[in-house]
Amino acid sequence: MQKSRVKWLKEGDKNTKFFQFTIDGLKRCNYIGDMVFDEVKCTSPSDVRKGVLQHFKDLFKNVEWQRPRLGALNFKRLSTGENKGVETEFSREEVWRAVYNYDGNRSPSLDGLTLSFIKANWKLIRDDFMRFLSEFYNASSIVKEINKLLLL
Repeated sequence: MQKSRVKWLKEGDKNTKFFQFTIDGLKRCNYIGDMVFDEVKCTSPSDVRKGVLQHFKDLFKNVEWQRPRLGALNFKRLSTGENKGVETEFSREEVWRAVYNYDGNRSPSLDGLTLSFIKANWKLIRDDFMRFLSEFYNASSIVKEINKLLLL
């Protein structure tokens, strides 16, 4: 039980104008005078209750709907050569072009290093970087431990 309620039970209160004003204010906050449902004004408590109940029944009922069909849309398809190109392992030149063309001042990765660092030190780290990409290509996943690594 709240301390204020315990105190009120022990000490009571004075039937002051402030107390009555506060209670009346609480009553006004909890009072629903009338509501409009489907352009019909409901004033009696039973009509308001029925209107609210019907509103939430309508809100949560299962509605059948048709999914949009995509059959009429013509999506561009990859040719056999393009499809094979997507499935091949990254070349060193391809990775370097991607690293070089990317803005190096973007937010740093978890280890705090930006792509500018990788660009500046490419000759030093390219073999490890390519080994990492090769492992990713062959395993089709990145090991969880990669999130724990920090380059020093």
